[in-house]
Amino acid sequence: MRQSQFRAGQQADFSHLLHGSESAISANQIVSVWSGKGTGRSEFHRLLEYRITDDGLGDFEACSFCFELGIENYDPDVFGGKYFSKPLTNPKLLFYGEPFLSELQMRWPELPPSNCTIILYSVAYRDERKEFTLAGFEFLFLGTFEIDT
Repeated sequence: MRQSQFRAGQQADFSHLLHGSESAISANQIVSVWSGKGTGRSEFHRLLEYRITDDGLGDFEACSFCFELGIENYDPDVFGGKYFSKPLTNPKLLFYGEPFLSELQMRWPELPPSNCTIILYSVAYRDERKEFTLAGFEFLFLGTFEIDT
């Protein structure tokens, strides 16, 4: 596995991941969002597991999901996912309570059937890969959203 230069406790520089009006968007005001479909709650959660090396340096190794997309520098404290027992198509049910829900519903009034979601705050993913499959899960990039903090 490729190793990141991010060390535990260090502030990551996300400026190279920003797009659009880069100077107007703070890394703390953005979120990248995916929906997906696959089988197995534990398999899904394994895709989100990151690791801190035990070599005394405390290097951060990105989770499989982020590594697959080339996202190595992120804060695992503001990254997460949800797994649902059955597929849903209503964004309000999939992303209930999230600060970007209104904007997401405007872009996606209905989603393809999805039983998992991934939310990555403070990173504006450049949507080079809108759809991809990883470990039996099919993911769809829903977009990067500005949020009020």
